[in-house]
Amino acid sequence: MARDRSKDRAAQEEALPEAMGEFLKKVVGGSLMRYDILRFFYDNSNAILTVSDLSTWMSRQEMPLARALQELAVLGYLGQSQASSAFALTSDREKRRRFEEFFGYLADNPEVAKRIRAQSHRPVEAA
Repeated sequence: MARDRSKDRAAQEEALPEAMGEFLKKVVGGSLMRYDILRFFYDNSNAILTVSDLSTWMSRQEMPLARALQELAVLGYLGQSQASSAFALTSDREKRRRFEEFFGYLADNPEVAKRIRAQSHRPVEAA
């Protein structure tokens, strides 16, 4: 099953314009959690929220959500306030451009967005 999923992901990346496939591979990385977080910040680009706040808004458990937020912060797509531990979309113009280009493409191609979401995997969330 994992082999089929990686074949599906490879075919999906090939079908996308190069920049979109690169973003999907490097930033989303096949993670439904990362995809949903990025989508949340695309829809709420001025949001500044803690893990607990995001957990409530996204109906996700805090531990796996916190891991994915940290991964996206390390990649430079989210910033984290040291004072409040809140996360916000990056202010880096180039990363924002790539981010907006990716989700803009998906908005124009909803069938691609559905396919990406369906083929992304959800990690087992610990209770």
